[in-house]
Amino acid sequence: MKKIFYSTLISLFILVMSVRPGMAQVEVLSTNPSFEKDAREAVDSLYNLNYEASLHIIKPWREKYPDNPMWTFWDGLIIWWHTLPDLIDTSHDKKLYYTLGKASYESDKVLRKHPQNVDALIVKALSNGLIARQHANREEWLTSINQARKAVSAMEALMDMDLDLPDIELGEGIEKYYAAYLPEAYPVVKTVSWFLPDGDKKEGLKKLQFAADSSIYIAPEATYFLGKIYLNHEHKGPRALTYFSELHRSYPQNSYYARILIRTYMEMDNYTQAMNHINHMLNTWNPSDPYYNVLKEELLAWKGRIFYKLGSHQSAGQYFKESYTTGNNLAETDKRPFHIMSEYYLGKIHYDSGDTKLAKKYLKRVADSKTDKNYAQMAHQILDKMK
Repeated sequence: MKKIFYSTLISLFILVMSVRPGMAQVEVLSTNPSFEKDAREAVDSLYNLNYEASLHIIKPWREKYPDNPMWTFWDGLIIWWHTLPDLIDTSHDKKLYYTLGKASYESDKVLRKHPQNVDALIVKALSNGLIARQHANREEWLTSINQARKAVSAMEALMDMDLDLPDIELGEGIEKYYAAYLPEAYPVVKTVSWFLPDGDKKEGLKKLQFAADSSIYIAPEATYFLGKIYLNHEHKGPRALTYFSELHRSYPQNSYYARILIRTYMEMDNYTQAMNHINHMLNTWNPSDPYYNVLKEELLAWKGRIFYKLGSHQSAGQYFKESYTTGNNLAETDKRPFHIMSEYYLGKIHYDSGDTKLAKKYLKRVADSKTDKNYAQMAHQILDKMK
């Protein structure tokens, strides 16, 4: 409960920051139709993980306004998208923190001379927000909270300026929704409800929808959070599915969104659609994608899970084995949830077939895992039966 409480509270602070950087230097760039067109194309390229195309589109603007802190943040955002598809891998963390920290430092230099510089406030909010989010991903809560405070301060300054910018609606929408949701979902939060701003879930969702429909720069983020809220908090799977399907259609080369779509189908027990998408992705995804094995491990595990639920345990075992083998080629296998899932089901399938030797081989590792307590507990239960 403590971890969930802090994680959710941190999410409230961090997600408020989600205004995208294309709005840099509002007084010059945001009113320029040419920049608006280029920014939209650059953002779409970035979210489709076409980094070179994104940099090529913004290059002329970067050369014309070289001192704008937006460009360093853009570099950090590219590193972020190298990190997000595989959060188990920590190899990008150091570079991510350095680049985003540099962007924040550059924005502070601008703000010392021009405290209401919109470009610098946006970069400061976003840079510290992503740093905070990554520290939260690493369960480094104190550092995350400190970084989130810096981001919140910059975002509040933007909101106080009463700018007519739809991108800011995302931050306000998330703030409104979670300020109302947290006390409802976690009664312990009511004791500190004075600490939260006034909340209104309906108004929050309305603002998020406006940002998804109208924003140039943060529309994908608004769409993602709408899907996440409707799936996890409002428990309206079909509504969530419309948003995640839209993200997958818009950014078909982004494996992160592809995997979210599959997870949504699985949570809705829609195995037919899940299997159709799994097979399509396995047959068409480019093996040169640096995250191909991360995607493959997860999709094969889901495929095994579907066959297992349908009673085809032999077929399920084949896919779990392939997922498990794929996962062995990835970093820190003991921390990968789909590796643990495959290990557990391989152990259970062998146990059910009477092969206790192989069953123990898999289940002992699952029982010792700290990645998924549910699978660890179920593994212990089966091992106890074999004593």
